[in-house]
Amino acid sequence: MWLHLPTNKCILFIPRSGSTSIRAKIDALYTPEQRSPFSPRTFEIPDSFSAFALIRDSVDRFISACAKTGKTPTDALAMLNDLDERIEGKPPMTQNLVDVHFESLETRGLTDLVLPSVQLFKFETGINAFCAAVGFDFLPHENESETRPTLTSDEEAAVRAYYARDISIWKGIQ
Repeated sequence: MWLHLPTNKCILFIPRSGSTSIRAKIDALYTPEQRSPFSPRTFEIPDSFSAFALIRDSVDRFISACAKTGKTPTDALAMLNDLDERIEGKPPMTQNLVDVHFESLETRGLTDLVLPSVQLFKFETGINAFCAAVGFDFLPHENESETRPTLTSDEEAAVRAYYARDISIWKGIQ
């Protein structure tokens, strides 16, 4: 989902990639009248807006999502493997919906049609540049997971396979 700021900028919210910190900063900067509420899932960026996304390494994001949701890596991977095939970047619209913490970048709205219009930043190294681009002086550190599971080599391989497209996008960020 995109959050539209009153500065003609929008941010793609990706859970476990600083989204709670981003929301806290937006709440601190803008009055309720100025800020856009969380909108329904959309894959479109308004013509007059610049778009930004903070993207975390997929393996680390998966581990963080497991910690946040209390799912074991085995259970989370089983959930992902049970999903219906995604079509055109839209999440499956059946009873088998993925927990938003585990959604791929494509199901969050970062499709090949949208990707060229979005300025991407790596969560691990680009927070300061992201903040400068969207008009924040800093991001507060919110919602950190305390206990994080360790993946076996087979689990890590399965995570890398499932998020192969996400990993490709993340590696391509300068």
